[in-house]
Amino acid sequence: MESEALAVLNLPSKNSLKSGTRAGNSSKSASRPMKVLLVCLFLANWQTVRAEESLSAETTHSLDKRGSSIETSTSDAKCSRIISLAPSITELVIALQLADKLVGVSSFDNVLSSDSDLPRVGDLFNVNLETAHSLRPSIVLALHEQRHLIKKVESVGIKSVIFNHNTLEGIQQSIEELGALCHVHQNSDQLLSDLTREMASVKDSLADQKVLIVIGGVQEQLYVSGRDGFFYPLLKHVGLKPAFEQKTVATGALAAEALLSLRPDHILHILPPNRPLPSKEVLKTHWRKFAGVPAVQRESIFVRSEPFFSIPGIHYPKVAKAFVEMFGELNERDPS
Repeated sequence: MESEALAVLNLPSKNSLKSGTRAGNSSKSASRPMKVLLVCLFLANWQTVRAEESLSAETTHSLDKRGSSIETSTSDAKCSRIISLAPSITELVIALQLADKLVGVSSFDNVLSSDSDLPRVGDLFNVNLETAHSLRPSIVLALHEQRHLIKKVESVGIKSVIFNHNTLEGIQQSIEELGALCHVHQNSDQLLSDLTREMASVKDSLADQKVLIVIGGVQEQLYVSGRDGFFYPLLKHVGLKPAFEQKTVATGALAAEALLSLRPDHILHILPPNRPLPSKEVLKTHWRKFAGVPAVQRESIFVRSEPFFSIPGIHYPKVAKAFVEMFGELNERDPS
C-alpha cells in the first residue's frame, strides 16, 4: 500500500531513496524530509477515510420489543426502540410505518389496536421513569408542553426529541424531523404530500363569519382558543374569521364585556374524546348572559369531541373539512 501511495504522489520508492549517493545529491537530500511528510499525510488521510467508511457500514446490536438482541445498522439505531409520550406523536410514528419500533406509549393513547400490550409510560404531566428505563428505549419522543418530563427522562441517560404540535408548521416540521431521524424520508415526504393534497381539496368557500372556539365543557374551566392555537390557521384556511385574535386564555381572565365585544357568529366547544356531550338546553343556559352575541341569538353553538379535534396532529385536514360541514351549511341557509 505504501508503494502505491508513493507512485500516486510521483515520489521515489524506498529502494531508490537508499540507492542515491550523498555526494552531489544535497538538493535531493534536503527535499527528502518534505517528501516523507507528504507520504505520511497521504497515508494518514487514507486510513481516516477507510475508518469513516467502516464506521458508516458498522452494525450494532439493539433490542427488539421482547428485549432480544437484534443486529441493527447504526443509521437506524436511533429509532430501534421508540417511546411516545403523546397520542399525536404515536399517530405520527404509525403513519411513518414505524409502529413496530414502538416499545411504550402514553396513558391516553387510543390509536392502537385493542389487543396492544405496549406499556403505558406516562401522560402530559407525569412519566414513570422506572418503566421507561426498563424498556431500554433508543429515543423518547415528546411534545413541547412536556419539557419538564424530558428533563427527568434525560437525567437517567435516555435520549429524547421534542416536537411542537400546537401549529400546522410545527406538525409539518415534526414529520420532516422524524423522517430524517429514523431514515424514512420517503414515508415522511409521502405523508406531507398527502396532507397538502387533502388541505387543497378543502375549498376556501365560506363567508367571512366569525367563529369563537372554546376548549372544555360548560361545567369546567373554559379556554378561548386564540392565534397561538391549532385551530386559528384552519379557520382562516376555509375562509372563516377567528373571533379571538389574542393568545389562548382562560375565560375567567376575560371580562364579560370583552367576550360580548367579540360578537362571534358561531361558537364551538371542543371536548376530550368520549366525554358526554351537553344538550342544546344546557348550552343555551350557559350562554344566556351573552344574549347580545349573534351566535347565541341564532343558537349557532356546536360541540365536537372527535379525537382529531382534541389531539392536534396529522389529521388536521379532517378538522378543516369539519369546519366546512358545520358552518358551510349554515352559511348557505343564513348568510346574514
